[in-house]
Amino acid sequence: MTKSLEIRKNSFGSGLVFLFKGFSTLKEHPSLKKYIILPLAIDLLVFFFGLFMLGGFVMEQVAKMSVWLMGVLSFAEGIDWLFGVIYYPLMLVAIIAFGIFWIYITFILGTVVAAPFNALLAEKTLLALGAVKEQKFKMLSWMKFTIKMLFASVVKAIVFTFFALILFVCSLIPGLNVVSAFGALLIVSFDCLDYSYEVLEMGFGKRFSHFIKFLPTAGGMATSLGATLIIPGSTLLLLPVAVVGASRLLTESNGDSNELP
Repeated sequence: MTKSLEIRKNSFGSGLVFLFKGFSTLKEHPSLKKYIILPLAIDLLVFFFGLFMLGGFVMEQVAKMSVWLMGVLSFAEGIDWLFGVIYYPLMLVAIIAFGIFWIYITFILGTVVAAPFNALLAEKTLLALGAVKEQKFKMLSWMKFTIKMLFASVVKAIVFTFFALILFVCSLIPGLNVVSAFGALLIVSFDCLDYSYEVLEMGFGKRFSHFIKFLPTAGGMATSLGATLIIPGSTLLLLPVAVVGASRLLTESNGDSNELP
């Protein structure tokens, strides 16, 4: 197994249906289903934690924002139409911004805890698809592997949190909130691909370089993940399926060869 990856198939459309590819891969290879149970259970627990703990914090901040805006707009309180024109759009932007923040932080928590299991799921998927033949993780004890992946996930969480703060600030600016939301979804897409990158032993530079070249497909992945936001919590709960779908995309993007170069 080498540490580089050639891209032969790269399109927005293939990324757009990557969740369906994940489900179809699980259907074609039932043996993968047992590897999806633990990350799914972890993501479910993180979702409820985020809902009851982080959700309360987010609602509190939205309430504070409302009070602050009312104070700033006190000059327009006697002019109902002017107050409404300014207050409600700004509150909508604030709610969207804090919603993005909540989803992103919850995703980071799920990533840290479920990282070893998602990496194992990606490896088993690539093996099932015939994309790789070498079972790298059998050379390591489960404990050593888990510690390694947890450390890697913590490093990623720090980097992702830095971007989260930038995206949160941008999301408070009308017009940039859509761009920041898509940026957050691109980061989630990178994380879904990153587990397969880990299996392929790619360094960070090569992972980033490949992702930039893979942006048309990654953009489709981000759009597909964005559609899941319609049902609160489904984005997080679908992450294990997204990991499988991302592994499938990498396999298909390599063309007709049976093993990733």
